[in-house]
Amino acid sequence: MNPYTVVRRSGGRLVTVPYHEVYATYVLPTATLLEEAAALSQNPSLTAYLGLQATALRTDDYFQADLAWLDLVGNVDLSIGPHETYDDQLTGQKAFYKANVLLVDQAAAGRLDKYKAEVPALQANLPVDPQYKLDQTGTMTPLILVDDIRRAGQGRAVMEPVAFSLPNDPRVWEAKGAKKVMMGNYLSARRTTVLEPLARAVLDDSVASQMDGEAYFTWVLMHEISHTLGPRNVTKDGKQSTVREALGEYYTPIEEGKADIGGLYNLPYLMDKGIVTGSLMSHYVGYLAEALRSIRFGMGSAYGVIRLAAWNFLVEKAALSPSGTNGRFLLDLDKAKAAVTELLVKLITIEGQGDQAAAGQFIKAYTTVMPELKTFLDAAETTVPLEFVPMYP
Repeated sequence: MNPYTVVRRSGGRLVTVPYHEVYATYVLPTATLLEEAAALSQNPSLTAYLGLQATALRTDDYFQADLAWLDLVGNVDLSIGPHETYDDQLTGQKAFYKANVLLVDQAAAGRLDKYKAEVPALQANLPVDPQYKLDQTGTMTPLILVDDIRRAGQGRAVMEPVAFSLPNDPRVWEAKGAKKVMMGNYLSARRTTVLEPLARAVLDDSVASQMDGEAYFTWVLMHEISHTLGPRNVTKDGKQSTVREALGEYYTPIEEGKADIGGLYNLPYLMDKGIVTGSLMSHYVGYLAEALRSIRFGMGSAYGVIRLAAWNFLVEKAALSPSGTNGRFLLDLDKAKAAVTELLVKLITIEGQGDQAAAGQFIKAYTTVMPELKTFLDAAETTVPLEFVPMYP
């Protein structure tokens, strides 16, 4: 279950081999380049991170490097190494290497700081048993807006990410927190190239017309913040494990669903405090457009799995209905808010109990594409791009 090992056969046994040995041909030159970059850096925090990350790539012990990444300040940010586990469809445990080179928008810091201070309150606001929402007072939640100027590896795999929340190690969360990275240039490209035309193709005009760039940005930000809300560890039969270990192959879709729905749930709380502005409907439309995009990627995508399940749950609760013009989907906001609360409780309880069986049952029950939706998605294949692809000079 270690994220950084390859499982191989040795005679009649299964053995594990560390990533840094299996992938030495790639890892060792990368580590050397990071050390060369550290020597060139005039930013002490970047120098420290690059050196520690080079060591981590050679040892697969990322704890100190992750802490240094959270302390990184300056105009340049870099995320490199085996991080996300989306593509492990067997157990959801093994991490894939990726890299992002990021230019930080320092002027946006003040705009994002107001969200950081609210993280403990957002945790406390969750509508679940207190045992599933540990106090987060004192943990760091750096939020940065960046332009992603180069990406590689898992960051280019099928779906182009527009934001991420790292590290994934619960030990780092406990010790210091997690960083949320919003990639503004990619957020804009996805919204204008894919989401807005897709929303017009499937949602009723009265709903699709409320798609808003600021609301979409805020919902994605809330998704990333919500990754660190809820439970982190599970105790079963007297043994403690991480939620990731307990849920296995279902962890990634359930966790992404918790982030999606947790973000929607907490938006009214922030609106009441004056931190978030605009209409709640616009935030929901941003989420629905994102859900439609993910559904098109099918069951091979954790996002596609959980967003289809959430879409069908909203339909079941009459929050979504194909009753608009020409059968396009309408959204009942009051019913949607109630459905979001119910779904969030379900997802967090699955995580808090480490209930792999319940996770599987939920996904199985809600991942059939209804004919009314399939008709519009099929029609959109010829008019709306599946994805945008960045080209580098």
